[in-house]
Amino acid sequence: NPRLYLLKLDSMEDRFGEKKKKKKKKKDTHIERGSYQEKLMQAGLSINSRVYVAIVFGVAFWAASSALFLGPFLAVFLFFILSYYFLVSYIEERAYKRKNKVIPHLPGFIDGIASALGTGFNIEGAIIQAAHSVPPGILRTELEQVEKALNSGFSVKDSMSVLKQRITGKEITSLAVALGLFSTLGGSMLEPFRRLARKIRDQQHVVEKANRELVQVKQAFSVILLLSIGSPLVLSLLKPGYLSDAFVDPLGRFIMQFAVMLQIVSLVAFKKMTNLKI
Repeated sequence: NPRLYLLKLDSMEDRFGEKKKKKKKKKDTHIERGSYQEKLMQAGLSINSRVYVAIVFGVAFWAASSALFLGPFLAVFLFFILSYYFLVSYIEERAYKRKNKVIPHLPGFIDGIASALGTGFNIEGAIIQAAHSVPPGILRTELEQVEKALNSGFSVKDSMSVLKQRITGKEITSLAVALGLFSTLGGSMLEPFRRLARKIRDQQHVVEKANRELVQVKQAFSVILLLSIGSPLVLSLLKPGYLSDAFVDPLGRFIMQFAVMLQIVSLVAFKKMTNLKI
């Protein structure tokens, strides 16, 4: 029957067309583990990695071009240091700060899982119940993605891998591994979850104590940095011709470039040293 053949052909084209669209959509939304796009996602930046890299190089090139009036050494140094900072250090700092907003609520989430399991919930229901008890914030938003994955039929291991991919940190990895083993092996012991919650709380207390002790150090460094930048500016305002010779003399220009480079290196190094990670 020619009409039946045409209907069958149309249905086959529609079916294969839908499969191609689904495959294409999956390819576009999939983020490879360990990729730079994943690091941007962990830093909370919803931007394509190529676009971000292009913006960083554009800003670094503009800053380097603006610094050419002092000399080429400073311009080249500024281009590389800004590129490295915004491509590597800035992303790591944002991801770490984002994790620090999650960790304080993580022990409560783990306690909620243990309590739900103790009242008879299965592991999937316990995760969903505990997620509802988390206060609004980054962790609550990310746990909603885990809940959607569980409701869609994904395993606990695969659902928690969503959280592990979007938030960096060994605490998240430990929780994901513990929940995956619990669901796979059919465990019934709640003590590992309670120990993990206690360990995270102890680590959080240590980090908070260390950050409180670093407050005065950060204030002292800020004062020294402001004095090193503000003193030449004040001298230039009080005596306009005081630094004019430095812009003309080759040795003076080199010294000024070297001084600015030292200030930038000290600022980046200090931020890296005071960024405590446990």
